[in-house]
Amino acid sequence: MARSCGFWRVCFGWCLLLCILPSVEAGTKSVNVPSIADQVSKGTPSLSAGTLTMSSAIEGEYIPAPTKNVPVRGILGGTEFGLNTIKGAARGLVRGAVPAIIGSLALDALLKGLDWAMVDGAVVKHTPGGPVSTSAANGEYTWGMSVSGHTFTGSDPVSVCAQYFALGNDQITAGYFAGTAQTQYVCGGRSAISANRTGNHCPSNSTLSTTTGSCNSNTPTNTALTDQDFIAMDTWINNQDSKFVRDLLVQACVGSNNPNGCYQSLRQRQLDLRGPSSVDAGSTTTTSTHANADGTTSTTVTNTSTKYNLTYSPTTMTYTGHSTTTTTTNGKPGDTTTTDENPSDEAPSDDSPDDDVTPSPCAGTGCDGPAYVKLYDPTKDTKQKFLDNYASKVKSLPILNAASGFFTVTASAGCPSWSTTVSFDVYGYSFNTNLVFDFHCQPWFVSMAAYAKIVMSIVCAYLAFRQAILD
Repeated sequence: MARSCGFWRVCFGWCLLLCILPSVEAGTKSVNVPSIADQVSKGTPSLSAGTLTMSSAIEGEYIPAPTKNVPVRGILGGTEFGLNTIKGAARGLVRGAVPAIIGSLALDALLKGLDWAMVDGAVVKHTPGGPVSTSAANGEYTWGMSVSGHTFTGSDPVSVCAQYFALGNDQITAGYFAGTAQTQYVCGGRSAISANRTGNHCPSNSTLSTTTGSCNSNTPTNTALTDQDFIAMDTWINNQDSKFVRDLLVQACVGSNNPNGCYQSLRQRQLDLRGPSSVDAGSTTTTSTHANADGTTSTTVTNTSTKYNLTYSPTTMTYTGHSTTTTTTNGKPGDTTTTDENPSDEAPSDDSPDDDVTPSPCAGTGCDGPAYVKLYDPTKDTKQKFLDNYASKVKSLPILNAASGFFTVTASAGCPSWSTTVSFDVYGYSFNTNLVFDFHCQPWFVSMAAYAKIVMSIVCAYLAFRQAILD
């Protein structure tokens, strides 16, 4: 039974170490990340592989070091949006003819690029005007043929040939224009039957088509959009730059009562912060003088340089201090030690040793008692310096250097998130959107995780103490 208790005491002792030590190996600080709406409106866009990335510079961050705050510059926050999601939002704006379309530079460029327009509260496309009727009496272009006692006329050659084939003549090949003047059109029947053009102009507000041979109206026709038109819109957006796509994203949420919520519903993922992997915290130099056994003095100069290694999550930065101490005695290089430090908010003590007091021995007449004998030669060493020197020697012991960093655990992983595409119809309009589940990356969850870590450490410590001491 005693052997079993000893085993459990060892196990829970290790549990206590594993729970508490990792919590003091590094510091974690929340970074003031801009809201997602500010990232979109003020960030720098880039477009690659169907993903729009918004990068935002974050200033004013620092590491709360023991002596002074160490600034961390060059931190970038980022969030990603899928191009297909943005195109889906744009389709919803166009189908619903939302008021955001009016006055929007991005959507205005979209409509102009596709030759679309807003007419009577709906987005329509412009199609070229169709053929118009012509009159030979007015000298306008007309087509005709005379064959086997029949005369056929029309405003275009195809309609004239169709009248000929309606008599029972077979069409063997497709019709075509003979020559470059396009005044003769071969119908493609068994015999070389052709329609010929007469006249010298088209009716007013119309233009001769070199493709069909007819006079087509110069006034375009407005027609409703089809699925093929939206496919053409997607292709057109694919060829635009990142600034245009960002502006299109802004228009998707500009009319929302909750722009942040709108952007979060369209967001693909929040990126980990990017920044320097390490920052230099500077160095300190101390000089101490102590007496040697032979009556001489030695001067020791200690230089300590500190830097912080940094890792990042979407909303926090984690930092670990590393100090290198080099000692030089009377100009000769001494020991060099490297220490992993736990960042602390405590400032060093301002206490300084008292000034050296030069003894004034009493000798000769006017002094009572025996003659003065100098029993002690004072030095400039103080208790604090003595303890510091002793601690430095202890830290340099091989056994302590071997254990340094034994419990340092480095781990990293991406923020857990997943998304799914949802399609739904509202009043005959189809909407597509990406639902993103990334609440593990939100600041409120990260802050709760920090409290959960503290509670877990307390529970582990209590269980280890109870098994090791109370049982």
